[in-house]
Amino acid sequence: MCYFGFLLIKTCVSDSPSWFGRAICLYKTNKEMVIEENYLQNMTVIFFQNYYGKLLTKKFVKALILSFFFIHIAISIYGFTKIKQSMKLSDYFPYDSYGNNFTDLELHYFSQYSARLQFIIEDPVDYSKKEVQSNFYNLISELRESPYVANEPILNEFWLTYYLQFLNESQGSFIIRGYNTSSKLGFINCLRFQFFRLRQSQRFKNDVYFNENYTEILSSRFIIQMINASNPDFMYEGYQWINKRLEHSTYKISMYHPLIIFLEALRGIFYTLFTTVSFTILAMLIITFILMPDIVIGLSVTLSLIVIELGILGYMDFWGLYLNDLTLFGITLFIGLSVDNTAHILHAFMSSKKSNLDDRMRDALGRVGMPIVQGFLSSAVGMFALSFLPAYAYLVLFKTGLMLLIFSLFNSLTVIPVLLSLLGRHKKNKNEAIEELDVKLPLNPSNNGVVIHPVNNGHQPS
Repeated sequence: MCYFGFLLIKTCVSDSPSWFGRAICLYKTNKEMVIEENYLQNMTVIFFQNYYGKLLTKKFVKALILSFFFIHIAISIYGFTKIKQSMKLSDYFPYDSYGNNFTDLELHYFSQYSARLQFIIEDPVDYSKKEVQSNFYNLISELRESPYVANEPILNEFWLTYYLQFLNESQGSFIIRGYNTSSKLGFINCLRFQFFRLRQSQRFKNDVYFNENYTEILSSRFIIQMINASNPDFMYEGYQWINKRLEHSTYKISMYHPLIIFLEALRGIFYTLFTTVSFTILAMLIITFILMPDIVIGLSVTLSLIVIELGILGYMDFWGLYLNDLTLFGITLFIGLSVDNTAHILHAFMSSKKSNLDDRMRDALGRVGMPIVQGFLSSAVGMFALSFLPAYAYLVLFKTGLMLLIFSLFNSLTVIPVLLSLLGRHKKNKNEAIEELDVKLPLNPSNNGVVIHPVNNGHQPS
């Protein structure tokens, strides 16, 4: 492919084209190409500098842009307060994958009794104490009374509950007569040699982990059945409720299920989002101050980053996106692109030799306005290609990337120039009005070129 491109370039820029070159290249000589390029370039400079830039210097236009900017921020903040955390397993599969249909059908038909959560008691506990037994009984009862957990005892399994029931039913029996179950060692020995020998109790053997001498229970497990998980949001709410209850427990208890990795990622997504965006903005601010040591420039870059990221998060809910690891990946992936256009317009403003702020703004727009638009269009074309791929993850990338491009273009060509014209620093040299470009544009740009005459307007050029 690279070799074909090389041959295509050599064929199309040759001064003596072959019949093949004339057939595929819409042939023009090098001189004609240079003239036309200068013609188009001068047209864009004139538009952004003399028309669009002059429009931005008007006070009512500045007021209109800043008003729209603050309305945009208000809408973004409102949307951010309404953003929802959601996880749908089918989103992780392509639309034509069997995994996509399987997860949807499983949630639809088999969600009444879906997830069986395993709880691991990680602390060494003396289960022979009445106080400990009462604490766990109250914990299990509280979990069963919640709307997220099945209330049927047969669906919630805890070896301690069945073991205590066995001891109560065997009182006075010769089976446990030789064990002092009120002591730790007698409680453990009766559990090992009598309770686990029963056929119906052998399923609990893997729920208890002893030390090497079998004198202490290091950890144990109980199982809780969640219900009504047809809605992933309901399951996440239940996971959050159970986690908060476990945080107030006397013992260290952890929860396990294959879906926990997704629920846990969803649980900490706001913290991850905040830290990622904060460190990125801080890094951009430091780099900006190193390369362009100006307080207004640094604050403009920071403001642009904050507004763009806030706009993406605020408009996600309006476009049907939820906050999860897929959208967080898209925001993190494109966050570096949000500063490019702002840096271009700021650097052009800083390097302008004009002294008047409005003139510097127009000069900056004339130099980088068209490259910013071209960058937006080329990136948008690439983003639109993602919308045709048959997977939700690509749709998330398309939506987040397109919103970033739109907000970045809006900030760099409207908000940032207006703020610079109002808050930027004047240069110390004498005031100098920008030179108008009096352009005589020929009807056919392939003639002898474009004639550009600077108009003085009563000011002497520096």
